[in-house]
Amino acid sequence: VMIASIVGSTGGCASERRARLPEQDLTPFQRLVDRWTAEYSYRRTVGGDDLVSQSDAIIERPTHEERLHISATLFADTLVKAEIERICEEDTTDLSCDSIATGYATRHNWPKWFRVEISAHANLSEPFALEPLTIYITDENDISYEPVKREFATTRLEERSYLDREVKRYDPYTSWEYRVYEYQQGVEYASSGHATLYFERVNVVGRDLLDDPNAQLIMTFRTRRSDIARLTWNLAEIRDRVNADAELTP
Repeated sequence: VMIASIVGSTGGCASERRARLPEQDLTPFQRLVDRWTAEYSYRRTVGGDDLVSQSDAIIERPTHEERLHISATLFADTLVKAEIERICEEDTTDLSCDSIATGYATRHNWPKWFRVEISAHANLSEPFALEPLTIYITDENDISYEPVKREFATTRLEERSYLDREVKRYDPYTSWEYRVYEYQQGVEYASSGHATLYFERVNVVGRDLLDDPNAQLIMTFRTRRSDIARLTWNLAEIRDRVNADAELTP
């Protein structure tokens, strides 16, 4: 299912959005992931007491907050190298690191493809899912690229109902009034999902999308009618921050 103005899904297991740790509490690998992660957030407050709905009525409703959060991690060279090293360190099967690296390359078709792992969490008036969306990237030359492979986990969806009280006022021409109380029931949806998208690393003219001094990638999430979100990676800036982190690491 899809939301009209905003929408969610992916490859690993869908999980609850983790609380962001202070940067000083991140491990070097977590900090590297953070550097290569772009985010988009949408938040809107709806409801509240005494909202005028028409001339003779008001809505008494607790505040509701609509939210959408999308994060996407770009697995470029530095992050892939660090991930393979971490897998080797944590491996308990006595496989050589070369074998692990070969298996990793086969699993992700690396370095021919690069991948972006996406997480989405939403609390909206309609269910949100990633899979129905059109998701693509655009480079700094405004050339767009579709993913060559898409993997989606099952969207997790929780439904929560609410009850608003509508107070209708009558006879505004007298010094008194009486009220009639009615109730309006609605539903909100908490949705979460995960996706992994793979893209060709080298385009048709032989340019490496990840290996250019001015490389910048923008990921767009789009419904049939409008764009929902855009996330941007400025690769030169990210690499400068990664190099600065490396100099500070003992």
